[in-house]
Amino acid sequence: MAVVTIIEGNRNLRHFLKNASAVVVSGGAYIAYRQSLKEGSQLLREKGFKEASSEKNFSEGSFREQFAREYVDLIGQAGQNCDNIKWWATTISSKERFTSGLSGMLEEFLFITEIIKEKRFEQLVILNPSWVIIPSLRSFIAGLSIRQIYLLTPLNKWKEIIYFYFRRLAGIFYHSIRVFFRAIYCRRKLSKRLKVYLNSNSGSYVLKNFIYDHSFGKDGFYKDVFFGTLPQFLREDKNLLVYTCILGNYRNCINRIKDNKEFYIAPVEYFISLKDIFSAAGRLIWGKVSIKNEAYFFGSDVKAILNNELVRTFNGIQLYQFLHYWSMSNLLRYTNIKTFVLTYENKSWERMCILALREKSPATKIVGYQHTVVPQASANMFVSAHEKSRGLVPDKIFTVGDATRLIMQKYGSYDGNIIETACGLRFDYLSRVSLLERKNISNILLAVEGIFEVYKVVNYLMCQLKDNKHYKVVIRTHPVLPLNAFKHKLKYDVGSLGNFSLSQGVSLLEDIKRTDLVVYWGSSVALEALAMGRPVVHFDNGSVLSYDPLFECEYLKWKVCEEDNFLALLEKIDSLSEQDFISQRTKAGEYIRKYFYPVREDCLRQFAAV
Repeated sequence: MAVVTIIEGNRNLRHFLKNASAVVVSGGAYIAYRQSLKEGSQLLREKGFKEASSEKNFSEGSFREQFAREYVDLIGQAGQNCDNIKWWATTISSKERFTSGLSGMLEEFLFITEIIKEKRFEQLVILNPSWVIIPSLRSFIAGLSIRQIYLLTPLNKWKEIIYFYFRRLAGIFYHSIRVFFRAIYCRRKLSKRLKVYLNSNSGSYVLKNFIYDHSFGKDGFYKDVFFGTLPQFLREDKNLLVYTCILGNYRNCINRIKDNKEFYIAPVEYFISLKDIFSAAGRLIWGKVSIKNEAYFFGSDVKAILNNELVRTFNGIQLYQFLHYWSMSNLLRYTNIKTFVLTYENKSWERMCILALREKSPATKIVGYQHTVVPQASANMFVSAHEKSRGLVPDKIFTVGDATRLIMQKYGSYDGNIIETACGLRFDYLSRVSLLERKNISNILLAVEGIFEVYKVVNYLMCQLKDNKHYKVVIRTHPVLPLNAFKHKLKYDVGSLGNFSLSQGVSLLEDIKRTDLVVYWGSSVALEALAMGRPVVHFDNGSVLSYDPLFECEYLKWKVCEEDNFLALLEKIDSLSEQDFISQRTKAGEYIRKYFYPVREDCLRQFAAV
């Protein structure tokens, strides 16, 4: 009989390997998780175990599509039997790739179960899987003719639960105080001006966005980072209110808002009271979210994975996002909102606003604007049938172009008339950029996103190019994630490598002009580079769902994994004939034009007409 042994930690592994009768060397295979257990993998190889592999190709396009649909449907199933405000505020229900770890857990579970189903082993050791998936693994194995052995350390599970519990409590306490003092400050600074708007009693057109320090020019004029020229267009004949989250320096932004005479701008905190904070914080601390009924993923009941992940992350609800429900409810007490337009990424705060509007102002027309790229990993952009029937989807969704509309309709349960193509309000300049002259590759731009895991692609390029002075690499970090936030994970100090440097003080367009090739993981910079005729290389981190915003484009784009030889790829790109290069550049440009439509007056009128 085949045997599956699940082991946590090298200590338990050594104990297992000492028991010679438990080891079947001739048919031994292993699956190792967590980078800290490289020593464990070595111990298994020394005993004759081979790393297990599946006959299924997890990176195949058709399988990735199926995974995305199964994932979206799973969250829909969960929502059917856990339909309350706290569930819809969780990071799990949002499917947001940067805040929810559920898709990674499901990927781990699916990979293991596929290997077990194939039964190409006598003894399979699963080393250090997440405790979140172990109960579901047990249930799966129990239905097969396979013996199970477990060498677990329960303390590891409770250490992680307690860590997240206290981290979440500390976060709730910190953000409660932060929001309270921000609410006092913004009301003291902005009440006089906002009362003029709120007392007008006329129907409002509310635009929900985000404000940074650079949202105001030196002349004091407001420039919307997400909606471009739309606010200026709307204020001509709409009673416009800009309802915003401030992501820049709070005091500085509030003072700039106060001095601005163009628009009425109200921060979310303006409509939050101390009572609201206590109410929201209390609901987060007491009572848990749990899935009661079966929830199937690729035919397996993974209810336990969902519930364990909810426990591990203490429901994974962020207080500030949760408070959007109270803020929106209070805003509706002051003004009748005829149209509410928000950036659409199906995030928790969006759902809180939509729930409040559906409950307290059902006549309000809700418009979502898909404002940026949609990689396959952005499962938050793909809604299930239940989310749609629950009313959590806007009445209308405008996209930046036709490419994103088709992607959303392909993976999500959207009615045909909900999504319409509009224009790329943030990317209007791309329709005016000129193609850059092709050059042999020597200057490389590495564009990284605002997520911690980007250190992996930085490490990859460092290891590949640190000894080759012919290539110079400029690292352009994201505003929300400076190099200092992840430099401790880098294998080398950027300053110690003569051919690596940081981009400083220049615009993105200038960085692209100075480079010959752009390397990216999931950044929209790749599309901007292609629009200017620069070849791009996507770093594939190996996840089932692709982080590549150009996952449907095959032109002037290449892909590398951690094991690939980057220098060989650079030589391949340089050796491309001029005819092939021009052909690929032309087709890539056509795709970008489908992705980001130019801003025209008729597109702006789509927003005004709702």
